[in-house]
Amino acid sequence: MHRFGAAVRSQQGLRLVTTLRDPKSGDLVGLAVWESDAAARAAAPALGAAVADADFDPLVAEMRNMHLEEV
Repeated sequence: MHRFGAAVRSQQGLRLVTTLRDPKSGDLVGLAVWESDAAARAAAPALGAAVADADFDPLVAEMRNMHLEEV
């Protein structure tokens, strides 16, 4: 998460990035807020490269991804 966070912070269009922990379950929640969907998509290759060697299989087995839009 630290390598990913560092890569995110260097991207154009990022407004906010943080990691939160649910005190009851211990689950981690990563939150990134972007200026636009286009900015988030443009950052994707750099973010993927930052964690290309990570073993995500144990992590993503129970991971939920959300794409939220302002209303």
